[in-house]
Amino acid sequence: MKNFILDVNTPVMIDALKSLGYVYKVKPGKEFSEIKRDGYSEISFPRHDFEKMTNILNFFKSRELSAVVSFNEDTRKFWFEFAKKLGVNTNLKKVYVENQNKINARQKVNSITDNKVKWYTVDDFIQMGPEKQKFPVIVKPRIGKGSMKVHKCNNLDELMAFLSDEDYSKFFIENFINGEEFSIEAMHIAGKHIIYGVTSKIKYDGTVVEAGHISNKVQLTPTQHDELINIYNVLGYSNIVSHTEVMIKPDGSLFYIESHPRLGGDLIPTLTLPEFDVDFYQLVMKIATGHHPDVKLKPQMTSRFALFPEPKIYPAKFKYSQEDLDYLKTKFGCYLVIPSFPSNQEILNAPSSSYDRPLALACEVSSVSDINKTINSILSYCNEKLFDTK
Repeated sequence: MKNFILDVNTPVMIDALKSLGYVYKVKPGKEFSEIKRDGYSEISFPRHDFEKMTNILNFFKSRELSAVVSFNEDTRKFWFEFAKKLGVNTNLKKVYVENQNKINARQKVNSITDNKVKWYTVDDFIQMGPEKQKFPVIVKPRIGKGSMKVHKCNNLDELMAFLSDEDYSKFFIENFINGEEFSIEAMHIAGKHIIYGVTSKIKYDGTVVEAGHISNKVQLTPTQHDELINIYNVLGYSNIVSHTEVMIKPDGSLFYIESHPRLGGDLIPTLTLPEFDVDFYQLVMKIATGHHPDVKLKPQMTSRFALFPEPKIYPAKFKYSQEDLDYLKTKFGCYLVIPSFPSNQEILNAPSSSYDRPLALACEVSSVSDINKTINSILSYCNEKLFDTK
């Protein structure tokens, strides 16, 4: 039997990799532990072991690993170096580790596209002076995820206030691109790039945090498609899946925001499942373990969206029962209803990152024309029943 390391905790991903062999799901923890499950083991190593690596290498030397499968940005560099030292296959490449520094990826993409996004170090931008500074701008960590510490600043005062307690060297600044933001989902198999998902984003007012995603609302033009293929090539994608964020202006010009060699978050993978006749997650794992499956897409006859409701007024208490969650499923076609907070938790402010959202929903409706009406109905229900502002 083949043996695999996996560094994500998602049940569907574990089950998919189990179809190919035995899985060691590995994560950092306080101390070493191993819990054997049906077809896989949950293993925790002390966090300091992820700094020196020796204990983890010694543990797996006798396990006859077939591959290391990594989708976790926090441990990507570790598992790449681990696989290299142990001499086992992995879905990771050196370029993926390099591109975690978003400046590296930005420079590569700017080198091959006409639609360049200007970027600056924080120090350089501040020293430019007001006559050359153009606002609004986006300030973001060089290495980061989940919209954490990403902020739109409309003037220098806002920028300096945001960075007042931060280490400038860990951030950089990009010009703000005014357009509609999309997530692009793709598979990269033996030099071939297959785009299977285009989701438009809904943002919370005044933030860069996603409040929702709508699948396949639009189709890419041939020019936009070709632009993405060039981006995938310069980022070195092969035998991997990817999640790429772009901004598209009203004239159709496409601007690269960022990209990651993993599936999208925010329930995005579930939005395009109807396009596949085979198990989607098994397909992802086959690609990640070096197989070259034949991917065939079919038309998606329904429309799906993900939604992350928030209170209209703050502070508010997030209160719910199982009956409330079941009602969302039966009334609005929500096939996933996942509370992120316990019932009765107080919510003081609008989400500052994707980890601050109280509720995640994924829903299916008969057509795109039904989406806005359904979203508005869900938000009304949540504000009436789930968010107590009294």
